[in-house]
Amino acid sequence: GCEATSLAAVLRFLGYDVTALELVYGYIPSEPIIYSEDGMLAYGPDPAEAYAGWPEEGYTGFYCFAGPIVQAANQYLAEQNSGWRAADITGASVLDLMRRLDEGTPVIVWATLNMDTRLFSSFHWTLPSGEEYYPFSNLHCMVLTGYEGDTFTLMDPIEGTVTVDREQFMSRYWTTGERA
Repeated sequence: GCEATSLAAVLRFLGYDVTALELVYGYIPSEPIIYSEDGMLAYGPDPAEAYAGWPEEGYTGFYCFAGPIVQAANQYLAEQNSGWRAADITGASVLDLMRRLDEGTPVIVWATLNMDTRLFSSFHWTLPSGEEYYPFSNLHCMVLTGYEGDTFTLMDPIEGTVTVDREQFMSRYWTTGERA
């Protein structure tokens, strides 16, 4: 999953030799999407609490948001006796993201695949709260690594290093919940 790959990239930046698969199987909380016997209803976790489905399976894995990634990062860092700690900065402004980059801190962010317009799936599941949840169909997690002028640089787990227009990135970041 792009979340695990992004987290692994940040941890490697900090000097830790960890793989995305180690993070998927040992640290990132995940819960399955469970279907009714007739397959007409689905039940699953809130992506703010756990990865929905299984990240290694394309059609049964969806995504998670910052909370589970912060939990995984902090568990891993604590096991390494590290002084580093991850923080959920969902809602961070563009200036806050840039300030963190100026401090040398890469930031895991959520936007959309290829910076396309945000899309939702017609498939949905019922959350533990009873609410119906329609997932994004093109949500993507990347690492914001720098900026210059009117562009941001990201480590995209699919494309590698990409440079995108700041306004386009911020539009996608905002429309997917300002998750970081």
